[in-house]
Amino acid sequence: GSIMGNIKNYTRVLENLSYSLDAKDLLIQTDLLNSTKRKTDFSRLSDKKLLLTPQLLNIDIDQCSLSGKYDEQNNSRVGYFLPDKDYLINFDIKGISTQVTLHKNTEIQIWYYKMLTKNNLFTKLEESKLELINTNLSSNLSYIITICQAAANR
Repeated sequence: GSIMGNIKNYTRVLENLSYSLDAKDLLIQTDLLNSTKRKTDFSRLSDKKLLLTPQLLNIDIDQCSLSGKYDEQNNSRVGYFLPDKDYLINFDIKGISTQVTLHKNTEIQIWYYKMLTKNNLFTKLEESKLELINTNLSSNLSYIITICQAAANR
């Protein structure tokens, strides 16, 4: 549900899904549709679940600030946290050590959502060689469900 909005190259993922479908397979997905209200509503950033990664890195999220921005150029909403102090994080993976510094008051992106319109979604499905079989909108026109199959001409 709405996971595709978190992916920057939405069309590429749809293409991969299209080519992985057999003749009888269906791709069913839900998407959150763009609206003027969504461009400014960042209430989701109050959800501490978004900050799981910083918590696992021993960052005191209760001391960090959260912010959100609408990116007109990319038609996306982006959420950030601002560390309350400098954090030095050490990683040791397969014997390779590296350090990453998160600087105080430097925006760290924690959330991304690419906004779509209904027509934009339909274009992306067609470009990805997916044939739209059925679609429906929620009563408040916020969500759309699409049911697709691989196009015969892929």
